Amino acid sequence: MTLSTATPVITSCDNRGITVRTLNWNRESDQHPLRLLLSHSQLEVSSRTTLDRDPRRFIAWQKNNTAVPNLHNRLSLAGQILKRDSTDSGWQVMLFNAEGGVAWGIDARGTIQTHAWDALGRPVSGTEQAAGDTLRTAWRKEYGDAVASSEDAYRNNLRGVCVRQYDDGGLLSINAIALSGAVLQQTKRFLNDAEGKPDWPENDTACDALLEAGGFVSTTVANAAGAPISCTDAQNNIVAAFYNVSGNICRQTLKLAGQTTSLTLLERITCNPVGLIAEEIIGNGLTTTYSYEPETLRLHNLHAVRSDSSVLQDLTYGYDRVGNRTSITDSTVSTRYYQNQSTSGDRIFTYDALYQLISACGRENASNTQVPYAELPTLIPTDSNQTLSYTRSYQYDDSGNLSSFSHLGAASFTRTMVISTQSNRSLLQNGSNSLTADDTDAGFDPCGNLRGLPT
Repeated sequence: MTLSTATPVITSCDNRGITVRTLNWNRESDQHPLRLLLSHSQLEVSSRTTLDRDPRRFIAWQKNNTAVPNLHNRLSLAGQILKRDSTDSGWQVMLFNAEGGVAWGIDARGTIQTHAWDALGRPVSGTEQAAGDTLRTAWRKEYGDAVASSEDAYRNNLRGVCVRQYDDGGLLSINAIALSGAVLQQTKRFLNDAEGKPDWPENDTACDALLEAGGFVSTTVANAAGAPISCTDAQNNIVAAFYNVSGNICRQTLKLAGQTTSLTLLERITCNPVGLIAEEIIGNGLTTTYSYEPETLRLHNLHAVRSDSSVLQDLTYGYDRVGNRTSITDSTVSTRYYQNQSTSGDRIFTYDALYQLISACGRENASNTQVPYAELPTLIPTDSNQTLSYTRSYQYDDSGNLSSFSHLGAASFTRTMVISTQSNRSLLQNGSNSLTADDTDAGFDPCGNLRGLPT
């Protein structure tokens, strides 16, 4: 018997072909008993609603049929989601126009957004009003057939293309497009006030008052397939690319502004018969070769050599039958002995029956004794010969949320996550272990965004 023995995935559908239940079985080792994890979906035709429950919320629903599902959608007659109510990301209401485009929406924070469309069904503007704030036009789009002259639109292939986009980053103008669709020239102008949120007027002249003068122009020369062969940025630096007969890039150079000679970024790329990179030589002479498993084409070995023939990397990868990486062996690392331990360049990864990572083993410097989140770690070890083995272990709840992780090595510690019983929101337990499941919602805004980082 193995870890995966008797752990199928079973999907149950109703007579309409809609999935109503998904059954998974999980365990962390072949010595542990199997746990059934059941996800549930429900479609109520009369009320045009759908409900989804993960394994934890399904158990809660079995005990109390009024328990809130993870996701509750209310649908229109056309099948569009009019209201989306999530225990994790809050609620959102949307209204659509006759063509199916979003016309109005509001979320759990009270932010209202509207979208305007032209006669061809293209989005032309959007407004935003945060709760307690004033209404503003957050973005605008203009199309080549409406703003460019007929000759320019014809010559530069701008008809039907968005040529001006005003948003919170400023203005992006598209000046020319190839027949392949590649952008040949564009101009970027930034806001005068980098911290402000613009309210874009309908008049382009009034919009200019919100933007910095001038602009940053970048140009591209593309081949017939639309791939860039030369890109010139706003500072006049030029990147040139070369392709083989298969259309894959095989060489790349950089000419800095004011220079007459080019620097080689990529000297050569060689691919195997199935199109995977077999050898790569970059401008500084570093050569990297790749070999693959013949049956699965997964990367088996990565070998990097400097121009002086010194080996920089020699990594061999191992996988389980479904493709999870189970080992990495670094042949450039010699076995070292310290504090009655023998360490090598081997790294081992193990997974549970649902392929969630449950442990990672490797080596670390003996000076790595800083507890995470206390301060930034030391980047350069004091003695690279003083290495110790470490094991990082992970535990999850039945819905796949990380519940705890522990580190056993130069410094040992355990971190616990506090997970809400009503959602999948979780917070790192504080130093006094005073957080409870009821405290998790305070760490998130109504739309499920984390309010702060752990300290």
